[in-house]
Amino acid sequence: MVSAGSLAPWTVISQGSPMDYHQADILDSFEWSMRHDGDVSSKLASGKIEELTSALLLALKELDSIDSSKRACAMLLKILTFERSMPDEVVACLGEAGFEPLVRHFEKSSSVQVSCSIANAMGMMLCSPKVADLNPVLVETQTKMFLSWLSSVVESKGTPPTELVAALVALGNYLRSSTNRAAFVKDKSSLLPIARLLEKDYYAQVQVEYQTVFVFWLLSFAGSKEQNAAVEEAMNAAEVPRRMTSVLREVTAEKVVRVTLAVLRNLAKDYFGDALRREMIGAGLVGALEQLCLRRWNDQDIRDDLSELVELLQTELQVMSTFDVYRGEVLSGALSWTPAHKDEVFWRENTEKLERNNLEVLRCLARSLHESQDPVVLSVACHDLGMFIKHHERGRHITQTLGVKPRLMELMTAEDAEVRRQALTCVQILMISHHDLMVSGQK
Repeated sequence: MVSAGSLAPWTVISQGSPMDYHQADILDSFEWSMRHDGDVSSKLASGKIEELTSALLLALKELDSIDSSKRACAMLLKILTFERSMPDEVVACLGEAGFEPLVRHFEKSSSVQVSCSIANAMGMMLCSPKVADLNPVLVETQTKMFLSWLSSVVESKGTPPTELVAALVALGNYLRSSTNRAAFVKDKSSLLPIARLLEKDYYAQVQVEYQTVFVFWLLSFAGSKEQNAAVEEAMNAAEVPRRMTSVLREVTAEKVVRVTLAVLRNLAKDYFGDALRREMIGAGLVGALEQLCLRRWNDQDIRDDLSELVELLQTELQVMSTFDVYRGEVLSGALSWTPAHKDEVFWRENTEKLERNNLEVLRCLARSLHESQDPVVLSVACHDLGMFIKHHERGRHITQTLGVKPRLMELMTAEDAEVRRQALTCVQILMISHHDLMVSGQK
């Protein structure tokens, strides 16, 4: 293999490689035009693009120096973005090896800049209908390598913001194709690593938040009935409505607000069913929208999306019972002191409904108890479990099967006073058969 300095001509650094002088000269000529006069149109004229692309793919396959890879990537991206038809032209030149000249850089020790550039280019190329002309088994394997590399970047806790943004841009390029979107959401867990970038640890990184939400915006466009169902399931599994509601509460950057509202508006439409709308309501999105409506927005898109989203959620609220609203809140994990929690009539009338769907609501309360660090969420979860035990004849036995007692005992020594109080009350109700008599006696 050949090493190369970043300023050396391709006719020099390609010596000893399978690249011939003519191919190297084509790269030198194109790179000179790109760096000096910027006009590359003549180099990309009909009949020349195939030679140029073949030379670039050969460089990426055979030349192992980081400098030569960076230069080749820069030229490839210039070609792909020159005009809309270029990805088709490039894919048509791939040949039997498919994306091998590109994906090899995900496996070998390559620079982060090269890997990000390769991912960006491959994301664009995988949207081309010409991909259908390649070996489908090989393309599937190579696409998995591409997505696996993106996933490793997104899931790593130490990834710098610039690399996160680059990986998300590449994923966004890939998801511009409806075929790719349908394939991506088949695995409902695929969205969870991306959705975690919507947590508060990343709120200060505006560009990361914007690119993350942009990925969800691409996924929020309707497709076939089966694709919509898959998107809805994946969005629910990743708790996207809850996370985006938090983004709207905490992030003030207008471009993030604009694209977040656009995603939620799309997800609230009828072709996605009522589950996502109800999760939005449960997460407190109605209140968050009311606060946003108080701000003065210059962007007409934001004003329009706010208006439409409020109308969609108000329509859904009109057909929801009090228990539906409560259930949506619990399932979203965004617990707060809404009126139902302290309403004795609500608990008397609805306690038995908490057993439905294999204790769905109770299991979500238990999960919030174990996983949340928010004092309000913990306090409400303790309170609601106590109310269930108090109002259900088998509440004590059912609650014990959830395995929450050790966590409740732990929360009795929490830093937050309200958490301590609610945990103590819940433990007393759980352990004392006639807790109501004990309380009245204390009075």
